[in-house]
Amino acid sequence: MKKKIYLCGLLPVLFGCAAIDESPAIPADIYKVTVTRKAQDVYQTLGGVTYIKTRYCDEDVFADEAILRLYSPGGFHIGKIIFSSGRTCDVESVFPS
Repeated sequence: MKKKIYLCGLLPVLFGCAAIDESPAIPADIYKVTVTRKAQDVYQTLGGVTYIKTRYCDEDVFADEAILRLYSPGGFHIGKIIFSSGRTCDVESVFPS
């Protein structure tokens, strides 16, 4: 029997909860987001509902259309953010404001 991974709380305001089967190849959840840089390694989504914490990312953006790929609920990074410039940064966490 496969174990379930519960992603509740990762982005509860925007995306709700999900239970998925544990698997070595978990597909990424992909979201189109509009982000503005608020501080070093901190980006805020349009409307200020969610913050995205990155790792060693210095992309200075304002209302940038980006792609957020989330593929792991834990570890050093849980996904990637791809800015309209093509620059990619690791995402450490995503949390509500």
